[in-house]
Amino acid sequence: MTNEEKLKFIQYNYVNSRASELIPPHEKNTFLRSWAEEILTIVPTHLYKYRVCNENNLAMLRNRTAWFSCPSTWNDPIDVTVSYDLERDSQILQEQMDEMAMKMAFTFINQYIESFCEQKKFVTAEEVKAYYYGAFQGEESINPERIVAYLTPVVGEKPARQIAVKTQEAFAMVDTPQFREKTFGGLEKMMHFNDIRDTMLMYSLSETYENNHQWAMYSDGGKGFCIGYHIKPRTAQEWSLIPNLLPIYYGEKQPLMITKMLDEALEYAVRPETLQDLINQEAESLYISLNTKTPQWIGEEEWRFGIPKIQAESNAVPFDFVESIYLGENIEDEWKDKLLEIAREQGLAVYQRKLDSTKSKWIYEKLDIRE
Repeated sequence: MTNEEKLKFIQYNYVNSRASELIPPHEKNTFLRSWAEEILTIVPTHLYKYRVCNENNLAMLRNRTAWFSCPSTWNDPIDVTVSYDLERDSQILQEQMDEMAMKMAFTFINQYIESFCEQKKFVTAEEVKAYYYGAFQGEESINPERIVAYLTPVVGEKPARQIAVKTQEAFAMVDTPQFREKTFGGLEKMMHFNDIRDTMLMYSLSETYENNHQWAMYSDGGKGFCIGYHIKPRTAQEWSLIPNLLPIYYGEKQPLMITKMLDEALEYAVRPETLQDLINQEAESLYISLNTKTPQWIGEEEWRFGIPKIQAESNAVPFDFVESIYLGENIEDEWKDKLLEIAREQGLAVYQRKLDSTKSKWIYEKLDIRE
């Protein structure tokens, strides 16, 4: 998979992840399983994790678990972050302030309609909204009597007039300088997306066990080992991880436009979000940015599993995909013996990393670990 293909896969995954939120609940499990099966035809079948030798890492192997961690604990402080362009955002906000304020007013009306329908039970909020928004078609301003005329056959005259009054009140409120400053003032208050570094747990892997840089950095200069995983889920828990497996795209992050995200959120508060809306949303830019690293990291060929921290019982997540172990060229005998013991118990293949006879090329020699 090329770097650009990885970007397209991230975009495709965004659409599917959001689609799973919009489809009927009774169809969700079937959709997720079908999506996971499709992902397995696209992603690498084997992924690798470089490890230092310590008892915690060996315990993960023995227990067939993986240690998922928060990105805030990683060595790259801008990994899993988004960038912003506040100057451009402020300009867009000023240009679209009236339109967004109007959508904000409609969100208040929607809440009132939903509360009314929940209490009265004789009509659904969707029916009332359909007639309510029909009253605005072809109108450039609020027409209370038109609202009453449209809604009276559906809810009765008194509730219709109450909704018309609430509409006038909502539009008057969002038109005040105090409301606009409190709601839209200070874009910095909306820059909370990087909090995801503390709310997600992730497990980073590589497409290759042959990366010299990763052997040096993550496996203690060849004193450690590398785990080979065969991504072949068997349990329901393992299948649930697959939709959250994403590659890293190596490129420059595009600034996230907060005003566009806010405008989209207000739009879908006024009307239901549809599958057709999922194309080119600003939230897609957020999704891409969180899975983007600068090109200097491209050699790592990274993929990640991610789960919300709130859904995990602990950082040690069941992860029974291990197929092989690669021993570093400088591994100490004590650790090598312990890893060989685990490999025999679990039926894992073991390879030794070493220089070939010319001392100019790394090779990985399969070991006979039978006793």
